[in-house]
Amino acid sequence: MAHPFWLIHFGSCPLAQPMAKHLWETPACGPASAHPWEDDEGPAACDVASGLAADSDSSGDECAKDPTSEFINFLILLLLTRCLNAREFCTVMFWASKCGIAAAGKYGYSPGAPSGHFQRHCDKVVEPLRRRSHLYEFEAPGANPTKLGRGRIAATIVPPHEAVDETLGNDSGASLKLEEACTDNLLPASYYSDPVVTARGAGKVWPLGLFIDGVEYSQQDSVIGFWFVCLVTGARWLTATLRKQTLCDCGCRGWDTLREVMSVIAWSVRAFREGVWPSTRHDGTHWRPSETDRAQAAGKAMRFPCVLVHIRGDWSEYANTLGMPGWHDGLRPCYKCNCSTCTMHSWRGSERTALVWRPNEEADYDAACARCEHWVELNEASHKQVLDRLAYDRRKEGSRGRALTEDIDGLNLLAGDRLEPFDGLRDVGDFEKITTFPARVLFWRPSSETLARRRCPLLDRTLNTSPAKILTVDLMHTLYLGVMLAFVRKVVWFFMLKNAWAAGHTVEETVAMSAVAMQQDMRRWLREHAQKNPTDELTPLPIKRKTFGDPADKGFRAKAAQTWTMLLYLQHVARARAGLLGPDGQRIAVALDALVGMVRVFQKSPPRMPPGDCAAAWEKWKCFVATTVNDAEVQVPKLHLMFHLHADIPWHGNPRMYAVWRDETLNRVLKMACRQVSQQTFDASLLVRFPYIMEELDRKSAKKPRHDCNATAETTSRCTRACCRCRKPLVQCILALPPWDRLFHGG
Repeated sequence: MAHPFWLIHFGSCPLAQPMAKHLWETPACGPASAHPWEDDEGPAACDVASGLAADSDSSGDECAKDPTSEFINFLILLLLTRCLNAREFCTVMFWASKCGIAAAGKYGYSPGAPSGHFQRHCDKVVEPLRRRSHLYEFEAPGANPTKLGRGRIAATIVPPHEAVDETLGNDSGASLKLEEACTDNLLPASYYSDPVVTARGAGKVWPLGLFIDGVEYSQQDSVIGFWFVCLVTGARWLTATLRKQTLCDCGCRGWDTLREVMSVIAWSVRAFREGVWPSTRHDGTHWRPSETDRAQAAGKAMRFPCVLVHIRGDWSEYANTLGMPGWHDGLRPCYKCNCSTCTMHSWRGSERTALVWRPNEEADYDAACARCEHWVELNEASHKQVLDRLAYDRRKEGSRGRALTEDIDGLNLLAGDRLEPFDGLRDVGDFEKITTFPARVLFWRPSSETLARRRCPLLDRTLNTSPAKILTVDLMHTLYLGVMLAFVRKVVWFFMLKNAWAAGHTVEETVAMSAVAMQQDMRRWLREHAQKNPTDELTPLPIKRKTFGDPADKGFRAKAAQTWTMLLYLQHVARARAGLLGPDGQRIAVALDALVGMVRVFQKSPPRMPPGDCAAAWEKWKCFVATTVNDAEVQVPKLHLMFHLHADIPWHGNPRMYAVWRDETLNRVLKMACRQVSQQTFDASLLVRFPYIMEELDRKSAKKPRHDCNATAETTSRCTRACCRCRKPLVQCILALPPWDRLFHGG
């Protein structure tokens, strides 16, 4: 294999993967010759990633390799994606070796062998399957499909500290990339202020990010993925996956399972922060007999100490997975400040460095958890007393877990207090198995909840990962799929009802006619925009009647990139048809200009935005919110988060740095892979197969890069390869970029 096993190498661009370029963020590299709606160059990289593209049949393909290795790699890919079963794979390889392909011999197996022999043979000779023994296995509370009621599941992860060490150890230029990133001041302030970085020195510690998201891969199930990202090289590691069908269903909404997985990840984060290989397993027990490599490395210094700089994801993922409050919470809906539902949109008087809401501090999260936690020391009699009053509360507004049904005055416990897992009792279902007294247990009081719904092992001040420091506001979900989408929905309906495109006898007729006229007008505008702005690539939006919903329930359906295209188009319409729109149209035009201007500032700024750019973006945002303050449709909860996004720029850097565009793209591949692995051994099968699938898809997509922003460092080193936009040598295009973008693109 060309890359380390755990490395997810998907068009990786040094440092820029957290803020990967997108269709409207493409840097200048010469006049355009093709655009997404005019491209006849073949399948795009995103199509390859979704498994829909075919290989080019060009005889002059630079990426063509030895036919033997191509044949073997293709069959291995078919095996890993379950297009071939083990018997078929071994049989094909067996007969291929008889036909003169000697390299296929080790994969072949006699066609007449019993069925079980084929899979065991594949586990020994196919490299990804051999790596299953390198996974970290443990048990967690969960819903075992083979048993009734609550049980335990066998969980598997790729330890992040092991994946990082293997990947960076095989990258001879990794240290130089880190030094250059520090020299050019491209990393956020949160990296330089970390105590580990302060002690060891910048350039000696690697910055990592963590992306958490759920992906629906079937009508019955979805999966939660935990991805670590190197902010310098762009390497990605899928470290853990959890099917929601296997999450604990005792009423805890999966928390008991999630907590155990996050405890393992926190154990790994602590190891690479300390720079020492762990001496015990995550629960403090000794290494298993099969973990001889880990036992031998215990206590030794790591080659690549790391720090976790940020956690990225959507607001809903923070609430459902990390135990933070959701936007619908009546008391403390925001994970960034102390606002309430009533004061969430009371922003007047806010400045970028001093919002009207008090921001949460590091100590606030611990204090909120401590208010809810009640430690109790039990003897044999009180243990029985508590056990008789415990029941699993599965009500929607209940205690969310195994809780007390009555008060227990002698122990200062109230009805509704929930038995909580902790390091001494990792499964609340084992409470009745306690036989050693006195025993100390933990209860959580939901009635005292404010900032936290659970104490998350990943949000730990000893790891420098308190919510106030580590949680980011994602630009894609908060702006493009939040505020911008809501604003575009309002504007497009306002324009339609003002007959900006067509006039009908009824509202329904006007909407239907406007959809047809809008589609034609947008195509014309896209062509004109491409001629005037050859480097500003946009994602076209297919306009249909169903895009806008019903007049009684006004809607607008679009993806994030398409929402940006629609915003620019509406800006054009507001200027071209100003006479039809009246005073409200002029006000909307001001808001459109402000929102577009803010995004443009983000696009043009380096990773660490200068104070002037921060102030310019803030002024654009203030203009937008002041202009739309009376538009109820725009007052969505994520509008509040945008204030925190601006306030966090000095700490986390340019919001594009940690936007999840690339991460969401990889979710498409994860969805495809989840459908192609065994559901019986889901975690292990997916974790060992997924990197190989990614590598093969990356190898195919690298054959015809759409543009230099999708090129890998390996691709950019080939000076003969031409940029598909300007037809110049790709390296020449990269050298013409600004210094920060040049580093992003592997130059």
